[in-house]
Amino acid sequence: MAVELWFDSVTGLLARTVRTMPTTIETAIYTDYRAVDGVLLPYKITTDDGPGELDVFDLSDYHVNTTISDETFQKPRTPEDTTVTGGEATVPIEVNGYVTLEARLNGQGPFAFILDTGGHAILTPEAAKLLGLHPAGAGSSGGTGSGTLPIQFANVDRVEIGGVTLVSQTFLVIPLQYATVERGQRPALAGILGLELLERLAVRLDYRNQTLTFWPPEAYKQPSSANAVPITFADDIPLLRAQLNGIPGDFALDTGNTGSLLVQHVWADHHGFGDEMKRGIPIVAFGTGGVSQSWASRLSDFELAGSSFHHIVAVYAEDKQGALSSRTEAGNIGDGILQNFALDFDYSHERIWFDRVPDFTPPPFSLSGLILFKNDSKTIVVANTMKNSPAANAGLRQGDRIVRIGNQNIEGLSMTEVMRLVQQPPGTRVPITGSREGHEFSASLVLKELLP
Repeated sequence: MAVELWFDSVTGLLARTVRTMPTTIETAIYTDYRAVDGVLLPYKITTDDGPGELDVFDLSDYHVNTTISDETFQKPRTPEDTTVTGGEATVPIEVNGYVTLEARLNGQGPFAFILDTGGHAILTPEAAKLLGLHPAGAGSSGGTGSGTLPIQFANVDRVEIGGVTLVSQTFLVIPLQYATVERGQRPALAGILGLELLERLAVRLDYRNQTLTFWPPEAYKQPSSANAVPITFADDIPLLRAQLNGIPGDFALDTGNTGSLLVQHVWADHHGFGDEMKRGIPIVAFGTGGVSQSWASRLSDFELAGSSFHHIVAVYAEDKQGALSSRTEAGNIGDGILQNFALDFDYSHERIWFDRVPDFTPPPFSLSGLILFKNDSKTIVVANTMKNSPAANAGLRQGDRIVRIGNQNIEGLSMTEVMRLVQQPPGTRVPITGSREGHEFSASLVLKELLP
């Protein structure tokens, strides 16, 4: 990542460095220079990553190396803390928007986790408590929206995923949203597995057969039918080159994105089609960092790994902070496009292999126009309704509580199960029973494709 260097015009000393990070501008200021073995070095370094992110380092001593080995500048070695029994291991997964897999931690479980190429190893506080862990430290984490969540840290002695074993793993402990981790009658998700797993092993994500296969990097052999795409990294997520409407850009590959394609507004505005995308359907999303206002529309052409996709659903978000305010990325590729491939993650060689799988049909964008939010096991609230949608036409409005869909009571259903009830074929009539200001009411949705 490029760094801008500023030097004092009088002294000639480095005064500050500026790096454009995905969602922040990182500035470091160097002062209090003193001579050390004939070299002037700064004894005070101040870093500024944005509001509330100011750090001051006062240095007490320098040790100047007269010789530096070549190994100092080599790529960091992968920790030798992971084994794969028999050199290859395959485990089942579920694909319901999120990709989920099961793991045993410290001999307990299994616990279900989201596989997220944009995330780290994360435990919820509830899962940490079940494991008898005692999180320590403090920090903060962002996501979609401008808000942040508190972070602590916990060490897990042993993580087992089928024949894969990882030892002495540090997990972030983060209170993920209820809507993210709930699974109806099944135990809630325990957290996220991401970068730490993928950087240690070669991993094949086979959406069609719903399996994950793991190899030690030295044992991995790429499929002959696949296309290799080079990757780079911004923080923890892989970036690759793709083209949207003929314009190349760096797109994040994100298995934690349950949509098809998110387009960053900075990039879209720069290339002149932000205003066009804002003429789409306005929607509200809820993420780790809070509420995000965005617009959904269809774009004519997207090219990825030698494959072209037409008339895809794309979301344009205008957030000023958080993951949807990137200055360096063109967009974020999600499940609706990724399911067209089997994906081999080969981080050790800085590439991902794309093996095209024919005949995948992505789910419709929305047929009801309902934007729902679930904050406990008994309640699903209408966060908003899309303009001129079946939900809006039926009189549903923000704040309504959904009690029943058809003959199914909401209590005990997962959000995935609820969405299946309102994603039936166009023309289907779906009865809704709701509660508004303490009074029960009935409505009827006639489903239709909102983005034909």
